[in-house]
Amino acid sequence: MHRKLLYIFILLLPLTALSAETIRELEGRLYWHPSDKENEDKMDIARKILRLDPVNISAIEFICDNYQVRNVDSDNKVDSVNIFLDNIIEKHPNNKNLYILKSKYFNSGNRKLSDKEYAQKEVYYLNKAFQLDSTNAEINYLLAKAYYSDFLVPYYEPVFGIGVKVSDDKAKTPIVNRHSVLPTSAVNALHYLHNVVKYGGDSLKTIVYFPIQQLRYHLYKVNPEPLYFPKRISERYIYPPWFYANLKAGWYKNLSENYIFLIEWSSDGIYSMGRFYKSINEPPLMHKKIQTSDEIIRFSWFRSFQSTVFVRLDKTDNDIVLSWKEISRNNSLRKEVVRNGKKHISLSDYHTFSIWLDKSGFDSYNTYEYVPKFDGKTWVMEKLRGDKFKVYQSNEPPELFIKACYLLVSFTDIDLTHDMDRNVSMKEIKNMRTGLTPSAIILYGTLGFGIICLVLIIIYQPFTGSKKKNIL
Repeated sequence: MHRKLLYIFILLLPLTALSAETIRELEGRLYWHPSDKENEDKMDIARKILRLDPVNISAIEFICDNYQVRNVDSDNKVDSVNIFLDNIIEKHPNNKNLYILKSKYFNSGNRKLSDKEYAQKEVYYLNKAFQLDSTNAEINYLLAKAYYSDFLVPYYEPVFGIGVKVSDDKAKTPIVNRHSVLPTSAVNALHYLHNVVKYGGDSLKTIVYFPIQQLRYHLYKVNPEPLYFPKRISERYIYPPWFYANLKAGWYKNLSENYIFLIEWSSDGIYSMGRFYKSINEPPLMHKKIQTSDEIIRFSWFRSFQSTVFVRLDKTDNDIVLSWKEISRNNSLRKEVVRNGKKHISLSDYHTFSIWLDKSGFDSYNTYEYVPKFDGKTWVMEKLRGDKFKVYQSNEPPELFIKACYLLVSFTDIDLTHDMDRNVSMKEIKNMRTGLTPSAIILYGTLGFGIICLVLIIIYQPFTGSKKKNIL
């Protein structure tokens, strides 16, 4: 009998493996493979996955997103997303991931819920998941985010004009005075954040450090603990995950800042940037060891409609090497270098660039600045001198900084003619290389005019003097 069961198991094993492999294949087609057919084809793929795995989260989430788009684009008031989700939950009531999805999509029917109703429903579904698995890091993290966001509501400061109204006298005020709607939201947020530290991985521990210190100070006036930053996380990032957050002294006292959102966003941006650098064999500079007097400067120029440009300057004593590369605009992780080069530049050119970079105020900039816009360029300048590292990234930097970047690129053979800022010309960049800036031209012009006048006076005085002598 046991032998027959063993044979049956051996016969079924390949079929099980085949199904698992088919699911993986279908998931790949669902999210990664481009399709020249209508979106309905992807919906068919998602349904095939669910026939093999009725609680496959990737397929369920894809279908929910698709239904949600349809709800927004049509006048149909039927909440297809929650009808679909509720049917699956009814069949699989002990699946924690379904309640996590429910906490995300419960309001997809665009019901006009109050702040209190929305927060209570979100926490209700997350608690359902928590009851099924209280040691799950993701569930604890989502509960922490819900309570934490609610706690910060009264301290919210509108940014970029979002959430404000402008009165006749141009004064900006919040649209409504909002308040927290969940009971003891700060205490609950801190409780679940500590659970994340207990059950979560290194990435989550690094993120939740910041809201934990903020809440501890608010509740108990306790100063921050040392930052936990494990080596394996530091190796994944070109900069620390919080680097784009522009943290100031006493940051933990600031309740107007949502540090979960801010550090998540900073971490994602830095990780994506690091992946791009790795794809073109550009090493991280921040922790590179160089001599105190040596310097490395790298300018990365990400352009919406043209190739990406990298220019690197390596200074060792009086030897200055400039290298550059242009990268194709394809969206794959494997980037194609369409042009590169390397050459030595003079100490004079290096000093000219350094003067202009210093003049731009580079060392005083925040690490990251962003202005909401649909397209444009992203400018990233890194400078490592000895053990001191500075990076600045912006999609709308100051004009002097732009000029310094153009000056650096002008030392290469990359053509700037068709991609100049409207306030800068190639003639001005060439003048910068020779020291003939607009102010210098005015100064030299004034000095030249003064010298000419002085020479004329010297010539004219003896002539008038001799004439007077003859008359007498």
